[in-house]
Amino acid sequence: MLVKPSNKRVRKIVLKADPRDIRQAREVLKHLEDGWLPVNPQILTAVQKNLELGTYDKDPLLLIEEVKSDPGLFFHVAKNLKAHVSQSKRIGGFDPISQLKTLEAEKLGALFEVHPESISPLHARESPSVSQAAQTKQLRLSAMTAETIAKKLLIQPDHAFSNAAFRQLGLELVAWNYPHIFARALSLHKTKGEPIEHYLRKTLGISPQKIALQYARKWGMSNDIEKSINYTSSLHHRDHHEETFDRNDHENLKVSLGELCQLSELYAKAQDPQHYPTAPDLWAAKEIGIKEYLGKEVLEEIEEKTHVMLEEMEQPEEQAAAPKPVHKVPTKKDAILDKNHYLKRIPTWLQKYFVRAYKEMNESEVPLDAIRILANKAVPQAGFIRGCLYLQDKEKLELEPALRFGDTPLENYKELMYNSKNGITTVMYSQAPLKQAGRGVLGDHVTQICGSLRNSDFPGVLYLEIADEAEDNPEHDAVSFFHAIRQTLSDCLSK
Repeated sequence: MLVKPSNKRVRKIVLKADPRDIRQAREVLKHLEDGWLPVNPQILTAVQKNLELGTYDKDPLLLIEEVKSDPGLFFHVAKNLKAHVSQSKRIGGFDPISQLKTLEAEKLGALFEVHPESISPLHARESPSVSQAAQTKQLRLSAMTAETIAKKLLIQPDHAFSNAAFRQLGLELVAWNYPHIFARALSLHKTKGEPIEHYLRKTLGISPQKIALQYARKWGMSNDIEKSINYTSSLHHRDHHEETFDRNDHENLKVSLGELCQLSELYAKAQDPQHYPTAPDLWAAKEIGIKEYLGKEVLEEIEEKTHVMLEEMEQPEEQAAAPKPVHKVPTKKDAILDKNHYLKRIPTWLQKYFVRAYKEMNESEVPLDAIRILANKAVPQAGFIRGCLYLQDKEKLELEPALRFGDTPLENYKELMYNSKNGITTVMYSQAPLKQAGRGVLGDHVTQICGSLRNSDFPGVLYLEIADEAEDNPEHDAVSFFHAIRQTLSDCLSK
């Protein structure tokens, strides 16, 4: 017997939340608001001073790097940016880093005209505990990793950074404002494998995820950030059959911001086996797929950035407590920039490789490590895919290939030199480098740049080929980058 379906609409039964849970969640959020997150006073002072001096007019990306280096300052920006953004730009929400780049000087001044104690009255003068430092390390490493991998996935790096940072906001707030509860959660995760988020939700009545979502919506963040905060998958289980970067169809693989953030969190945990003992093995399994899909270079870049970041975070307490100098106060870096003034023309993120090369140069009699850093890090990061340093044979007075950049054998550059169209032999005594389209060392059409080494003790010519993606980037300043590399090489040889 067939029963005729009813036209009546089925009424859903809504289960009401326990008022006590709602009350507890509100109390937790109020406590978090009152305590908030501390900012690094040295970084904030440097930002304020650089705004006053107009430093960011010449290097606007420096401000972005400084904001990214301090979670407290990043979230201060995100929290207060809405008041400085026009109504039209608020539709659909916004990304804080992308929006910060568009602010006029006057609005930037107002945004950063604040005292550390007004941002966090309770924590402004506190030193982080072990568990708080561990959580901040997770935030910074995961955001940096997401930003770095994003470039390879054609995802906006700024968006990846912000999404990854916001996924950590709830944990960061709990670590600073409920330190004993967070430390207990971290300990239980280490000893019993209990997820940190689960313990915090049971104890506080609200999850770190909900906390982050609450503030993202309140501050007008983009829908992508909300989606990333909400994203969860079984990424951390070995037997998950659709793990990120482990799929067979690499050409059609699409990685969401949420997946990217969660993968980056796994990398960050793998750098702290003391608190996340299972993470290194889980990351090692992922690493194989990442190398296959994205190439080993992206992992090398992440490792290099991790080294620099951890070195900065793990410096002695008395050194960390010392005021960080703003750019007008002489430092070792300033001395290097004065020695090679071309470095002042390149972005801060690229400067660090040259600074590291100079430090190696100053600390050793034979600057082999400095040359390795230059060849393996600075040159490829500057957008050059391959190249060669030619030095003049003092007896024959002829140029000879002496140092290669990239994987192309050195002998291949000998034949390239004899092609007069490349200009290698003609720029020997020219003051300005020659940038032109031509046939490269592999026989393909490339944009190349070459110029005199301008070193009377070591006469020579530097030849570099520009990567296609760098050439297509309007912000890529090949000539300035070339000058910086040439001068560093010259200083290495003169050591």
